[in-house]
Amino acid sequence: MRLDYRPITCVCIEKGTVNVTFSAYDFCAGEGGGRCQYFWNKDIRLHAHLFGAGPPLILLHGFPEYWGVWTSQIEEFSRDHLVIVPDLRGFNMSARPVGIADYTASAAASDVLAIIMQLGFPEATIVGHDIGGMVAWWLASQFPLLVER
Repeated sequence: MRLDYRPITCVCIEKGTVNVTFSAYDFCAGEGGGRCQYFWNKDIRLHAHLFGAGPPLILLHGFPEYWGVWTSQIEEFSRDHLVIVPDLRGFNMSARPVGIADYTASAAASDVLAIIMQLGFPEATIVGHDIGGMVAWWLASQFPLLVER
């Protein structure tokens, strides 16, 4: 069910520039509990589940996994955080761009930036496993003011 659609453009500058264009979020009827939600980064639709409330904690999965790899950790972390577990681009219910250039650390990190901004947070804690760790590292190294830890 689409609730809203507002095009928004954000430019973030810190050790480089990432232009993030997204539209307002969509909600989805998904599996696995929590609040299933879609986010947009330009024309890339990103699927995620949100649990709990509080400061944002984003859990990024590895290869060839999806958001559900974090189910054992979600209950504990969601006691005092808003836990956001997206499917990275190309995985599960997120969009699958066709070009190799669409799968760089920079491209995946811009997806995480879009999620943080759409939710209205100035920063977030990022945890990554495997390829998600690469994305978390790139984001922290290029945008340290957006990564709480």
